[in-house]
Amino acid sequence: MTTEDAPAATPAAGSEPKEEPKTFSTEELFVVVVVVLPFCSVQMFPDGVNSVFLKPKEEADRLEEVYGKGQGIFENPEGRDIAMNAEKIKALLAANGLKEGATIVDLGAGTGLFLSSFAHMVGSEGKLYASEISEAFAELLRRKAAQDELVKSVTEIIVSPEDSLSIADGVADVVFICDVYHHLTYPVTVMRHVRRILKPEGKLVMIDFHRDDEKIWRKPKGWAYQHLRADQDTFRSEILSAGFTLVEEPEIDTLTENYIMIFSPNPPDAETSAPEAKSA
Repeated sequence: MTTEDAPAATPAAGSEPKEEPKTFSTEELFVVVVVVLPFCSVQMFPDGVNSVFLKPKEEADRLEEVYGKGQGIFENPEGRDIAMNAEKIKALLAANGLKEGATIVDLGAGTGLFLSSFAHMVGSEGKLYASEISEAFAELLRRKAAQDELVKSVTEIIVSPEDSLSIADGVADVVFICDVYHHLTYPVTVMRHVRRILKPEGKLVMIDFHRDDEKIWRKPKGWAYQHLRADQDTFRSEILSAGFTLVEEPEIDTLTENYIMIFSPNPPDAETSAPEAKSA
């Protein structure tokens, strides 16, 4: 199934309050100016952290050259820990609900590194939602899905705005967010949507980079502070505030640049905090 099929249900307009632009206290400004700026170029993302991805489908070939084809930034196992550890990550997901007949959402599916694997893991009775904010990446996902009849039949390519998810309530057994959370412009709002689309017994599996130069060995020094807006503790707190409970933080011995956190959704009647500001 593709986006040419009928779209999944979306929340009613206005059901999620709009996040306001983030402001900083005096103490936070001190940290930004004195601690962060020596390691960070404030002009690194003048048009937003996702500007290099938010391209029309006509630019799909160019993005594939840079990020895909097995040797690009996202898919080269010699240049990305996630690609090198793909089999171990799939085993971790299998232990957390990804099985035949399950429904998984790959949030920020990119070039489709896991697309075929996830589709075959859920099988003909399962469902894969490959979600993107980029029309160009969505086009690459459509092309990749079309190469395999099973993948094509169980996969729905979703293009969502940066502050929502165009997926129906309570459908997902697993939501997978890999090296994507730090790119979320409205992180708490999106996590509330993740909570909405998960089944009560579902799991959120989140993988992201350590904000620590000593652990990021495939990138130049300073990259972690330039590219990542916050560390694991901050991201964990944001997700918890969106209505989740931390289940575990497993480790993969050969995955050195990234950490893993697994969450379960709180009951629907549990209150969450007020809307969070748009991330910087």
